[in-house]
Amino acid sequence: MEKRLTIRIWLLLGLILLLVISVLALSYRTFALRESKSKALAIAELVRDTLTSYMVMGVMDRRNEFLARIREIPGVESIKVIRGESVIKQFGPGSLLETPQDDLEKKVLAEGKVVEFLEESIGKTTYKVVIPYKAVPTKGINCLNCHQAKEGEVLGAISLTMDITPVRNISLILLLALGFIFFLGMISAGIILKKFFQPYVKLMEQVKYAAQRAKEGDFTYRITTELKDEAKDLVDNMNKTFEHLDRMLREIEEKVRAMIGYSVLKTGDILS
Repeated sequence: MEKRLTIRIWLLLGLILLLVISVLALSYRTFALRESKSKALAIAELVRDTLTSYMVMGVMDRRNEFLARIREIPGVESIKVIRGESVIKQFGPGSLLETPQDDLEKKVLAEGKVVEFLEESIGKTTYKVVIPYKAVPTKGINCLNCHQAKEGEVLGAISLTMDITPVRNISLILLLALGFIFFLGMISAGIILKKFFQPYVKLMEQVKYAAQRAKEGDFTYRITTELKDEAKDLVDNMNKTFEHLDRMLREIEEKVRAMIGYSVLKTGDILS
């Protein structure tokens, strides 16, 4: 019985540990990605607003210098400004980096919606966001004053790719540390639970043995326990009951002897 109870306790604690680690892993992953996305969007919006100011001031020829500084920000793997169809018609195609290089960038220029993409592997995790730049008034600046485009038309896009591997690795380290601490806690809890239930398991084994002895007609066995709660009261009552039955049956045995005039064969079973 004790062995079965121990196995059940460890199985239960193991399932709890697995569940907690899964929840922690999901929570840390979600938190890390949310923070990385927030940083990426902030950088992309900064680039958009800065380039808008450059256009107004007529210093767009300094955009490459500005983008080079953005690329020096820790975590920024690549950033580029992509020209839309109307801008190409008006100002030319620009450099190779200012043309869409993948389906995500083409999709943003076609649909005018923000597109995000997370690429994960064992060794590296990158987050890419492409933000459209539309011909709409932005913070008091009317793009149509300079651009020959329809209102709401996509003028271009900002494509930003960030390496969030360090963030993921830190989250993984924290997860492993918390998982190890929780594992130690589970071990301690298992030892405490086993120590707590052990006296009760021994008591149940004694009750089972006493019941078997009583079934065979032997009421001389007395249950012992170190417990001080209701289990102690149960033990005392069972011992008193067995003692009363043992005494009563022995008195009956003596009366039977006296009635029939000879000794009853001793078999160890008072009931026989």
